[in-house]
Amino acid sequence: MTTAPVQFEIRAPRFSSIDFLWLSFWTALLIPCLTMNVPVFLPWIMAGGGVLIARHFYSVVWRGEPDEGNLLISVAMPVFCLLSGFALAWVNRMTPVLYDRQLAQWDFGVAPAIRTWALARWWAIDPINVAYRGLPLAMLLVLVVTTGLPRRRLLYAMALAGGLAVPCYLLCPAVGPAHLTDPSAPRNCMPSMHLTWTLLLWVNASGRVKWFAGAFAAFTALATLATGEHYLPDLVAALPWTWLITIAVNRLAPDRASQ
Repeated sequence: MTTAPVQFEIRAPRFSSIDFLWLSFWTALLIPCLTMNVPVFLPWIMAGGGVLIARHFYSVVWRGEPDEGNLLISVAMPVFCLLSGFALAWVNRMTPVLYDRQLAQWDFGVAPAIRTWALARWWAIDPINVAYRGLPLAMLLVLVVTTGLPRRRLLYAMALAGGLAVPCYLLCPAVGPAHLTDPSAPRNCMPSMHLTWTLLLWVNASGRVKWFAGAFAAFTALATLATGEHYLPDLVAALPWTWLITIAVNRLAPDRASQ
């Protein structure tokens, strides 16, 4: 009588040493965020990272679902925010000439009119500022409820759009109507990455989340003008820019039968 060999199934740990490393890194970034003067978007990014971490513990550690990289994303986003500050400082040094006057001419007075309207209404300015600064949190919240191929394409699109924005700023440096008297203001107007990223959320979302993403994109377009951060041509340029990024990402992350 022969005995069948015993087979052992090796399963990956639900919370590995690498996961502990990412969580420790995020915690280390959280400390200066709570105690120091940091970029305005970083607290929102850290808040979104906290949501992704909670999602990881619920879906992966508690329920045993596949790991979709939420811990890595929670660390990558604030690191990208900090690195973008160095990139924008380099763009400032490389671009002594600004194109704000040309953009203001092509704006036809739309941005000043919307900014004047917003500043005259106390009930509108706070929601507008929250919408403008809260973009990173909205991005991460959409990632929490997006899975599979749409999620991978959204991650590719956000990273690609952010990286390729630097050459655009070098070609058309502008600071926006609210920063014309500030020589150190970042030249990050053309195209509007705020509108680009919200449009990418809308393109890659589905179901009720798509409605939320579409409404948020529309309100973000208003907020970019009301805060004086952009001109109307910046928003117009964001439309074909989003389309080009989407086409490129569809080639980088083609549909698969397994998805």
